[in-house]
Amino acid sequence: MTRIIETFKSNASPAAVWELLADFGNIDFFNPNLKDSYLLEGSASHGVGTLRQCNLADGKNYIRERVVDWKEGESYTIEIFEGTMPLKNILTTLRVVPHGTGSLLSMEMEYTPKYGPLGSVMNVIVLKRYVSEMMKKVLGGLDEKAIRRPVFAA
Repeated sequence: MTRIIETFKSNASPAAVWELLADFGNIDFFNPNLKDSYLLEGSASHGVGTLRQCNLADGKNYIRERVVDWKEGESYTIEIFEGTMPLKNILTTLRVVPHGTGSLLSMEMEYTPKYGPLGSVMNVIVLKRYVSEMMKKVLGGLDEKAIRRPVFAA
């Protein structure tokens, strides 16, 4: 199993970041790797068990995700249960914590490459770097949108 962690220091408040993260069906708003995203029919809008589909920016690939852990205002963990990526057993956590006057954003992904020994070689040569860059884009997009978006009081 491969584990990658990326972090990003943001000037956005934790509340502004969480507002975007908690809008679970609309991750495409800040994730430049996606063409679009939406909640699956019958899904709750947030919390454990919430289901979403993300269509990748290439227009050909997709993933379906399920929330397996939700810590309101802090983090959530999803498992990818279906999709066209060359990975399996995928768990991803997005987290925001206060950091100075802003936030520390983090994204952690654990996965196993598909295709046995060939997948393991592909992982070393290209997949780990690709996944890491994809994660950095997610965090950068989250930061950018959270800084520009006003926070509404609950």
